[in-house]
Amino acid sequence: MNPGLKMKPGRIATAQIGGEGKPPRKGRSVRQTHGSDERRIAATLKSCGASQIPIDQVDLWKDSGEVIQFKAPKVQANLNANMLCVSGTASHKTPEDILEELKRLQQQIPLAATQKESAPAASTEDMPELIGSFEDATAAPATE
Repeated sequence: MNPGLKMKPGRIATAQIGGEGKPPRKGRSVRQTHGSDERRIAATLKSCGASQIPIDQVDLWKDSGEVIQFKAPKVQANLNANMLCVSGTASHKTPEDILEELKRLQQQIPLAATQKESAPAASTEDMPELIGSFEDATAAPATE
């Protein structure tokens, strides 16, 4: 900008970008980073060699007696590096709540076992009978 020129009143000086004859910059663009933290964490875990482990539920027991419970979490681990990452929706519970859930599961397990026993067994009538034995077939020399 030419320091000899006077600015009109009420006009704000802006930073000049480029040489003479170029329009001044209108404003500074601010980039928003929505969700970039998750992508950055995923990229870091991938570079560390973490692989996903299928787990139904994770319970973290704190020294204060509180339990942080994750239902259907996304668990990634690299056991060689002693690294474990648990992500998902967490809920804070007391140990009594967890014990009640375990008792409820314990009552459901015998019910599931009795239902399997009452199911009809697969019939062996549909299977053909085995002719000969495998040992005889492998012991015979191949003649070609």
